[in-house]
Amino acid sequence: MTLFPNRSIIDRVIGSWKGYSDILPQWQRREFDRMMSRLYSYATAIEVKAKPFENDPIFMSLIIDQDNIISWLLARVEELEREKETKI
Repeated sequence: MTLFPNRSIIDRVIGSWKGYSDILPQWQRREFDRMMSRLYSYATAIEVKAKPFENDPIFMSLIIDQDNIISWLLARVEELEREKETKI
């Protein structure tokens, strides 16, 4: 038993992707590493689902995170379009 069981699962999965990350161009590596570090905010959900397939909850968490970003961006674009229309 570890003090931070959620972290160890995420650390193992992130470590398993290190070879992939290492061959990316620097700007993509930074983005990939940033995306992977966001997994810690989903640690509880990952821990619940992680056995025996650790990558499934990791990918689901990444998809949810990306969906949240896309939703925020779409709302921001709509907001900017409305502001533009009111100025015309």
